[in-house]
Amino acid sequence: PEVDEVTCACAYDPDAGGDLTFYFRGADGDTPDAFFALLDDAPRLCAFNGARFDLPFLQPRYAIPDARVGRWALKLYDVYEACRLGFDSGFSLNALLAANGLDSKTGTGGDAVVLAREGRWDELGAYCRQDVVKTRAVSCLEAIRLPLKSGRAVVLGRGGRFAVEP
Repeated sequence: PEVDEVTCACAYDPDAGGDLTFYFRGADGDTPDAFFALLDDAPRLCAFNGARFDLPFLQPRYAIPDARVGRWALKLYDVYEACRLGFDSGFSLNALLAANGLDSKTGTGGDAVVLAREGRWDELGAYCRQDVVKTRAVSCLEAIRLPLKSGRAVVLGRGGRFAVEP
């Protein structure tokens, strides 16, 4: 966060009219305040690795007070973080999507960095929107099958409880 910048952030809520894309670049970019207000107002936040990457990156980059980030963290539903805490195991969003019979993403976070470096803003926005739509889709499942490296058949239920599949 001391060196790199945020170039694009997306939010998706089909109940509130779909997706919103924010571009934080140059004088013509959006201000982060509009995006942060969206996070403030949302009743629930879904992310994939948001607890260990997104929030810790945004906070020092934009000098966001601990209390504000804490309010976001309290309403954050992060499947990746739940697995890190529960099983000390991680996986990619594509692995999670595949384990739950959902279509995979078309790129990676590394691809997003290249798109930003090359100034391919429309493609970057499309990638980011796809990422949040897929994250929401898997986060809304009643039971989420976890692609644990151990091969254990574990499901994360809506209440945040883990269950071993028979």
